[in-house]
Amino acid sequence: MPGRMDDPRPAGSRTLATVKTVGWIAGALLAGALIAIVVVDRKVHLADTGSDSLVPWWMFVAWSLLFYALYWVGFRYLVQTLRRHDAASQRLIRDLTEANENLELAQTLGRTGTWTAIRDGPITWTGSAAQLIGLEPSKTRITPEAFIALIHPDDRKRALSAYLHALRTRGTLALDLRMQPPDGGLRWVSIRGAVAEDRSRIAGTIVDVTRQMHAHERLVATEHQFRILFDDNPMAFCVYDATTLEILEINKAVVQQFGYSREELIGVPISAMAIPEQRSAVAEEVEAYAGKPQMAPRIWSAQRKDGSIRELRIHATAIRFHGRDAWLILAEDVTEQLARQRELAYRATYDPVTGLLNGRAVADALQAQEDQPWRLAYIQLRGLELIEDSLGQAVGTRVMQRMARRLERLGYEYGEVGHLRPEEFVLAVRDPARWDQALRELREELSRSVSGAGSRQQLEAWIGTARFPDDHPDAMEAIHLAGLAAHLGRAEGHAMVAFEPSMSHKAGHRLRMAARMHRALDNCEFQLHFQQIRDLRNGRTTGLEALVRWPQPEGGFIPPADFIGVAEDTGLIVPLGRWVLQEAVRAYQSLVAAGHEGLSIAINVSQVQFLKTDLLRDFDEVFRAHALPRGALHVELTESILMTRPEQARALLAQLQERGVCISLDDFGTGFSSMAYLHHLPIDAMKIDRAFVRHVHVDRRNASICQALLQLGHGLSLTVVAEGVEEQAEYDWLRDHQCDKAQGYCIARPAPLEKILDSLEP
Repeated sequence: MPGRMDDPRPAGSRTLATVKTVGWIAGALLAGALIAIVVVDRKVHLADTGSDSLVPWWMFVAWSLLFYALYWVGFRYLVQTLRRHDAASQRLIRDLTEANENLELAQTLGRTGTWTAIRDGPITWTGSAAQLIGLEPSKTRITPEAFIALIHPDDRKRALSAYLHALRTRGTLALDLRMQPPDGGLRWVSIRGAVAEDRSRIAGTIVDVTRQMHAHERLVATEHQFRILFDDNPMAFCVYDATTLEILEINKAVVQQFGYSREELIGVPISAMAIPEQRSAVAEEVEAYAGKPQMAPRIWSAQRKDGSIRELRIHATAIRFHGRDAWLILAEDVTEQLARQRELAYRATYDPVTGLLNGRAVADALQAQEDQPWRLAYIQLRGLELIEDSLGQAVGTRVMQRMARRLERLGYEYGEVGHLRPEEFVLAVRDPARWDQALRELREELSRSVSGAGSRQQLEAWIGTARFPDDHPDAMEAIHLAGLAAHLGRAEGHAMVAFEPSMSHKAGHRLRMAARMHRALDNCEFQLHFQQIRDLRNGRTTGLEALVRWPQPEGGFIPPADFIGVAEDTGLIVPLGRWVLQEAVRAYQSLVAAGHEGLSIAINVSQVQFLKTDLLRDFDEVFRAHALPRGALHVELTESILMTRPEQARALLAQLQERGVCISLDDFGTGFSSMAYLHHLPIDAMKIDRAFVRHVHVDRRNASICQALLQLGHGLSLTVVAEGVEEQAEYDWLRDHQCDKAQGYCIARPAPLEKILDSLEP
């Protein structure tokens, strides 16, 4: 029924229904009343007249109908008016309800709520306000005491004082508090409020600012950490404005390294740190990186306050510094490092004793001009070794250097000149028309004695000649052909011999050597000797390098240099290499059986094996047959092998490493070009060539090279092994300079495995 308390209709709809019901009832009562009036009035009229004539009844009916009609018209108008008001009120209620829901949702999502505190009364707030401090949304009323209990104890006094002060002064309330919800944890809230005009209540908002406070704490910690890393860092750091390029901040290291005070540098352009001739270029560089996140590393030459020059590797990244775009610069002083690299580059291109180009550099120069015909003169001297033996190495070196100066003049005049081996040089003449004249001057210079140790020293000389690219399209091979002619001339007693394709002596010798190697492989004549590799930190042997030896029936051994090259050229290196691999595995098993399972075996792999055979298959067969642990075998390769086909080499090395084989870069430092690729190669160790180890304790150049190589290797997390250590002083120097391992005659000479086992500590 209308008006019932449990009627689900809105109040406006219930009122309209009640009016309509009452209207219908009133209309029915009115109609009955009119009918009754007509009947009564007619009876009264008959009684009064006493006659049978009727009062005109239709007049009463007409008036009744008219009145009744007017009633219903008015009633209908009333109902329609009420209906319109009802519809409007319904829309208003819906809008208010939706707005309230949206507000509640917005407050929930924004972690915001509203509250009202009645003076000496309870605190009421929205459900979202209750939620953000850990209460149920339905708990929209709380006593002041209960609210204070939710505040962190350290903040309660401050919160109560601020609240009372706002009431007393009719001011505003602004508080950041820590709340302790019933469910545990800690939340930061920001409370803002204002006092009503009558001071009976205070109302406002409450916002969850936990994330903001944590972010602020992290920002403060980050700023603190930045200041520690920036101010106290031993590396030089500088911040400059990205727009004006003016220095905004520097750390202590800048002051210490460059001698300027902080006040002298703040506000000056960053380019002012560079040497005068580089300042405009530096300014253009930094401007070119505007809007970019990082600056590519580069080298700047900086001038210190005392005028000295330091070379800096600049690392820069864009940052926000005190609200402005800026750049953070790390200035790494690489003066000594670059000097060592230049020395390495020099040593890789030039002979360190004579200052002339080495053989590879000469070949590269010729190869770069292969369209130009060249004439080559290979010079082989004899007598330097005798001078060193009789007068000392220093005298022999001076004699060789003076001869080099003579040949250097010819190189400047006619083309290129290089120093190949201690007693061998090459002169490359660019213009064939001047070849005869160049040869005459060359022979004149070689025939003149050289001063040394207060006397004149006469050297013998043999010259072999060849043509590039006519005799061979590869410059290095053409030089070798000229060298072959010189060797033949020396053997036959001719001072100068031109290479001819008909020369068969060398080829015949190589063929005979190849035939002997075939028989030796079939008859198992080859042997493996092993040289110990020692850990310089504890003096213990950590591994053995396998070396091929070819004994002769009359005693002694054929030098490996005499047959390894033949094996590589004829392909015999492939079966020889497989034999070495099998024997190395057997040697490792013998080590394990003798209780030395911690030792590894290193084998050398040639370019032919590495690039032209299925080396992986050979290792797979060995590992399947013997179940070797990781690190049992080491493979040593030279830089030239890896540089022939860098991508193929990199992939093959990675596959070998996956199989547990350790990779060592042998004779490192003799091929500078590979340094650019070194950090990309999957290698475990690098071996310093014996040429750099020799006299390292007294030779400053070799010491600088070794220090640079040690730094490079350790910087790449490689084990560094020094080869050819022949003197105790060399061993001590390497140990004192943190070289990891070493091998050489000073430690142990190569020997059969049986002798090695007898000498090893149990």
